[in-house]
Amino acid sequence: MTNLPDNTQPGAGAIYDTVRNQVVLAQGYRNVKLWRWTPSTAAYTQTGTWYSKTMDLSQIENWT
Repeated sequence: MTNLPDNTQPGAGAIYDTVRNQVVLAQGYRNVKLWRWTPSTAAYTQTGTWYSKTMDLSQIENWT
């Protein structure tokens, strides 16, 4: 993802608009900011580093 103009907050969310080829992101928690990002190329990176803590989801029986 691109560099954002500010930090995201709890409750942030993002969608990918396939028609306009854009990512739209809501900043979250009491913020009404919406950011829109359009990739400048279709040459996306193939590798990267995951920085978030991983969680074992193997014991989940059901998603509601």
